[in-house]
Amino acid sequence: MGRILFSGALFCFSVLFSVQSSEKGFKDFFSSYNHFSQAYTQEKVYLHFDNNSYFIGETIWFKAYVLLAENHHYSTMSKTLYVELLNSRGDVLITQKLKIENGQCSSGIFLPNEWYADYYEVRAYTRCMLNFGEGVVFSRVFPVMDAISYDKKTGEPKPPAMTFSKSDLPIKRVDLKPQGNLSLDFFPEGGHLIEGLPSVVAFKAIGKQGEDALISGNLYNSRKEVVTFFSSMHQGMGYLEFTPEPGQQYKAKVLYDDREYEFSLPAALPAGYALRVSNQNPAYLTVHIAAKSGEKNDSIGLAVTCRGKIYARAVILPQPEQILQIPIQALPSGVQQITLFNRKGEILAERLAFVRNPFYDPLQYNISIKQLNENPDIFRPVRLEVELETARNSRLTDSNTVKTLPAGTSLVLSVRDAAENLKNAPLRNIYSDLLLSSELKGYIHNPDWYFEKEDLRRSKALDLLMLVQGWRRYDWEIMAGSKPFEAKHPIEEGIVLQGEIISQLLKKPRKDIRVTIWMTSDSSAYYGNCLTDSAGTFNFLFDFVDTWKLSLQITDGEKRKNHRIVLDRLFSPAPKSFAYYEREAPVYERLRFPKKTVAGRLPSVIDSSKITVLPGEVLLPQAEIKRRRSEQLTTGEASVIYAVEREVDVIRDRAENEYSSIPIFLTQINPYFWLGQKYSSSSDSMEDVMQYKGKDVVFVLEDLYTIGMNSEEMPYVDEVENIAIVESNTPNLFYESPEAVATMKSRVYVHLYRYKDRRRNIDPLGIRKTTLQGYSRVKEFFHPKYDRILMSDPQDHRRTLYWNPSLTTDSTGKAQVLFYNNASCRKMNFDAVLLTEDGKMGLLKAEP
Repeated sequence: MGRILFSGALFCFSVLFSVQSSEKGFKDFFSSYNHFSQAYTQEKVYLHFDNNSYFIGETIWFKAYVLLAENHHYSTMSKTLYVELLNSRGDVLITQKLKIENGQCSSGIFLPNEWYADYYEVRAYTRCMLNFGEGVVFSRVFPVMDAISYDKKTGEPKPPAMTFSKSDLPIKRVDLKPQGNLSLDFFPEGGHLIEGLPSVVAFKAIGKQGEDALISGNLYNSRKEVVTFFSSMHQGMGYLEFTPEPGQQYKAKVLYDDREYEFSLPAALPAGYALRVSNQNPAYLTVHIAAKSGEKNDSIGLAVTCRGKIYARAVILPQPEQILQIPIQALPSGVQQITLFNRKGEILAERLAFVRNPFYDPLQYNISIKQLNENPDIFRPVRLEVELETARNSRLTDSNTVKTLPAGTSLVLSVRDAAENLKNAPLRNIYSDLLLSSELKGYIHNPDWYFEKEDLRRSKALDLLMLVQGWRRYDWEIMAGSKPFEAKHPIEEGIVLQGEIISQLLKKPRKDIRVTIWMTSDSSAYYGNCLTDSAGTFNFLFDFVDTWKLSLQITDGEKRKNHRIVLDRLFSPAPKSFAYYEREAPVYERLRFPKKTVAGRLPSVIDSSKITVLPGEVLLPQAEIKRRRSEQLTTGEASVIYAVEREVDVIRDRAENEYSSIPIFLTQINPYFWLGQKYSSSSDSMEDVMQYKGKDVVFVLEDLYTIGMNSEEMPYVDEVENIAIVESNTPNLFYESPEAVATMKSRVYVHLYRYKDRRRNIDPLGIRKTTLQGYSRVKEFFHPKYDRILMSDPQDHRRTLYWNPSLTTDSTGKAQVLFYNNASCRKMNFDAVLLTEDGKMGLLKAEP
């Protein structure tokens, strides 16, 4: 057995070990990997929030950090951050474009009263992040409860509740629930089982609803002999060890919920490489490589990378078995990717491992908060002293001394009312997110748990997590140059308008076409022009706020009639699948305090009554609904309201054919619509018919009367402003006959609302009129100031009492905070986080 000890130059970022001059091909892969990292620098986004759950009527406050993925330094690349709010179906309800300054930005997302309780997802990304897949997008799911309401007699808050929308629109998220009562997946260490080589196989067990499953069982070979026993260790994860025999197939029989299940393991290969990694030694990362005869006796390459950068590399001469030891001090804290590859750059075996290097760890600071006036009365001032200091085990200190940070250090601070505490909130923070969650695919439940203590149980559980996640943020074969890569998304240095000119019929890109644009707002205007490049694309760069009117025109004479303008703005990622624990029923721990009132008034909070546009989910940002249709529509509950102009823009940006017919348009925007023909016994002929979820569609014009699908009164698409779909079974159909009302359960009503002037807005060929969203106006947290009791607001029951995304320290490393209490708070929870420009982190110091 060969053993290689990687010694010397412990702190080098990239150390070349055992590389012979004849191994030039392997050196090329190492060089290509490093070059790729520099040429296609990855960004990473982290959002810190003011709370861990919300109620309708509240605002989701957040601070965003846009970082270089390699070292978590502030990024200076992208200048635009996209922050989106999605509902549980996967509809994007709100999109904010935020201006990134010095790698940071902040804002808030208001949850309107007319929305329903749900599990809402906040996700964030820069455009260039999408070049590396949708798995790199930041995501956080929050339970959003009904608006808080209070008992009128007792003044006690009613228990939190969730009233979901009754809408039955298409669900865009893929359901991850297993097909049966139990799902059991196996993950051989390194990727494969090899006959005759000792192997570790991790597993993940998931129950019927997607929850972690606690199982135990035995592994059997083809002779029905018990090979080994195994059981779950943590969150449905566990492992088993055995040596696969030639010609044998292996099955696992497990016991779960008093029932026995049987699963097959992956087949073992007759030859190959087995890779085993151990990080239990605090000084070394041990890599064990075993080769089975049958493989060509040739050298192989080894690379140890972290966040897209090579920290150790080697070319290994042919040997049946060898052990390599890499000093922990040569590796940064985080997820390491250990890759074995051949001369073609193809992966032979690969494994993830987590390393904790106290000399290379970003968690360097503690944040302490002292409440200067304990138990402040309602509406009274609250004074805090916040202090930043280096951690006692930080490599920034040469002893146990504690040093404060320089003046002007910025941190995020949130103060919450402890009366409504979410007991089962996920345990996560900036450290566990940047070093762990963002490096792995899928949801990781309670990532903070792995770092609460440094003990054997957590270390083994963390290593199991490395084995079962099965995704690589950094693709070795692409970065080493053995697989092609295409960057489809730009680095946006502002508000980018990008598009393509294509031929009208064949839809082929056309070069050297001059495009002219006009942009107008209430007070300003832009004008410009450019030529399309060889790929038919054009782009403009802006810096403006709010949404502006945009007009584009092909100005090359006759060419205008033969071309169409397509805008590149349909890049929002597909909605991810929800994990079971992301939709876990929220459990609140309510702290009881004596009630206090002001002037004998009960502390009622946000009114829970809903200001209804049309009861149901709204598929567009609330700001876009300028006219309240509830005053017109009396036909019942609407499933959805469509803003026609917005949907037409989507069709144009997809380069799909446009139709003036409302029925055809509906089939383009909603897959539940069906347009065809059916036999009519009354006319003894085939008639045009439209259905929605198998029910006949009845069109209603302006809430006044019904019209036929082929009626002369049927408006064109460009004449209609909004469309509402009503599926209610009990509407008051004053415009229908009694006979029609009797059959309404088999009907769906589509309400058409025309523009007030009823003018058709048809763009000539070669001209495109639309709107362009600029930077969103930043929402700022409002801190009420109660200087006198007469100015107090008895309805002030803010759950977030104080929020500051950029609290700065003075010359002593401290910051003084002053805010006013609400009408009921008796105890407060604090949350704070720090991330410096060079990637050093600070967390709130745990109470002793």
